[in-house]
Amino acid sequence: VRAAARARPRALLAADMPYRSYLTAESAVLNAKRLVAAGAEAVKADLAYEGAASALMGMVSVSASEGSDLVNIGATSTAPEEAARVANAYAEQFIIFRQNADRATVAAAREVVKAQLDTLSAEYKTGLEQFEKERTTRIQKNSLQLERMLKENSEQMLQKMGEMSAQMQGQVEEIRKQAESKILTSG
Repeated sequence: VRAAARARPRALLAADMPYRSYLTAESAVLNAKRLVAAGAEAVKADLAYEGAASALMGMVSVSASEGSDLVNIGATSTAPEEAARVANAYAEQFIIFRQNADRATVAAAREVVKAQLDTLSAEYKTGLEQFEKERTTRIQKNSLQLERMLKENSEQMLQKMGEMSAQMQGQVEEIRKQAESKILTSG
């Protein structure tokens, strides 16, 4: 700010506060005073003030209420109307500054939340893919196990059916022999 003020002494110089230099009202006031002392003139332009920014800065006293976002802005001048205009202009600029700072904070928080959401979404997708892979593997293992069990049961059933068939053939043969023997003895 100071270099820009020296390079362009007649230009309107408005400065934004550096990131995190305004987290509390106390730090915001202290850092805003530093910018104005270096040559930032946003308040000066609002007032259409012709004097130097340092003279305007000498008229204003700003203090922060500890533990809150409230600031006390006072201005001293030989003309009460000028003092009121200066104090009000500082207050308006401070409100604008805080709104912009709060918007920046919300935007930064939104980006953090978006990044976290993206990370969680990617983790969810990876977890879902892993679940599906494990599920498919389990289904394949279960299918193979069922197939093996069916084959074993089928073989056992075929063996029993073969035994039963042989047994039945033996019984049929015995019944046939008994029938032949009855036919031979009766005839």
